Amino acid sequence: GASKFRSADDVVAYVESLPDPDSLEREFDFEGKLRCIQGEYLKLQEELGNNILCLPSCKDAKFTWYMDFGYESYLTAMALYPDVMNRLFHYSAEESRLLNMVLVELVKQEQLPPFFFTGQDICGHQGPMVSPGLLRSIFFPAVQHALGPLVDIDADIIWHSDGYILPILDDLIGCGVSGFQGFQERSGYNIGEIARREVRAGRKPILLAGLRVDTVLPFGSVDDVKQEIERIILDADEGGGLVIGTSNTPGPDCRNENLETIYTYTHTVGRQ
Repeated sequence: GASKFRSADDVVAYVESLPDPDSLEREFDFEGKLRCIQGEYLKLQEELGNNILCLPSCKDAKFTWYMDFGYESYLTAMALYPDVMNRLFHYSAEESRLLNMVLVELVKQEQLPPFFFTGQDICGHQGPMVSPGLLRSIFFPAVQHALGPLVDIDADIIWHSDGYILPILDDLIGCGVSGFQGFQERSGYNIGEIARREVRAGRKPILLAGLRVDTVLPFGSVDDVKQEIERIILDADEGGGLVIGTSNTPGPDCRNENLETIYTYTHTVGRQ
């Protein structure tokens, strides 16, 4: 746990203990991992039925090392030892690239759809946890490496968008991201600012937007929910496709009639 890493130097020691990233491919059990993912996905899709698409996940370079190291040790190590942390990100990215190669094979076998979900909590309400410049230097190249196999087959990659994501939006698009999910607009932006961007091959981004689980869904009326749905549809009009749900996992305080309205009313206005 994070208690083992009391300083940035402890993080550095951990990174330096990792094997060479090139060794990962030699030891990777491609067929075993393929059978595992294949079985898990097909079982889940069977449970959901033919009317619901199970959106599979892919992997990018891990940023959430703060869960392992603790925020202070992790962020300090990034500031003081960027070259070391660059190695950590690329190690993680190589692990992810190998897994994504398995996903590519399953897409080619038509056992997975060419749509994947990924993303991590990188931003708060003020923007990224570290400077965009540092991310461009040591993190986004690793993300691009990890996602490369999926980009090569033109699979759509939907990124979980937390906090104020605009400062790194173009960087994510440059890594091959073609859609976004979440949208914490209270951070200071409008979904339309993302909808108007161009992603891979000049396409418009796929948007998985949601109604807020801390305001309108627990405290609003059914009419408030309908108005918010209409607002999202209008603001996201320039995007390349829109799915509406909840912004995060709804808690028990979210009113049942409001949750039901998301699906019934979106279905109604979406057919108009």
